Amino acid sequence: MQKYDYIEDADAHIRQHRSFSAKVVAVRNDIKTGILISREDLLSFLNSWLINHILNTDKGMTAFLLASEQYRFNSQI
Repeated sequence: MQKYDYIEDADAHIRQHRSFSAKVVAVRNDIKTGILISREDLLSFLNSWLINHILNTDKGMTAFLLASEQYRFNSQI
């Protein structure tokens, strides 16, 4: 993101990834201490985050990158 000057939503994008990572770590820690999460809840969380993130945040970043001359030039190398 920084390499191609994607600053429009870069901070929000990074925060989303950090929040996702923190939730995954919290679930893992809960499981280690015996606090279980249902398969349905885990899959719902993962599915929701991944679909929303990919269809919204990543799609916006992709549009920016595809419009970036620097990205297109580096992708051809």
